Amino acid sequence: MMARRLGEAPVLTIEENNPECALGGIFCLGIRDSRVGFSVNLDSLARSGIRIHPAVLRLSRPRGE
Repeated sequence: MMARRLGEAPVLTIEENNPECALGGIFCLGIRDSRVGFSVNLDSLARSGIRIHPAVLRLSRPRGE
């Protein structure tokens, strides 16, 4: 699914079961064992025009990076 605009408002997409987060979603949820995490498709985010606080983007990094 590609991020589209509804009128003039940008749309934030959150997908599940998209491990590479490469199909056009902005945020992609991943569930492994009993843990939930997410990744961010920065290309889709940049094209969407949505602004996300940098602290939220840092949460998507694996620990130790």
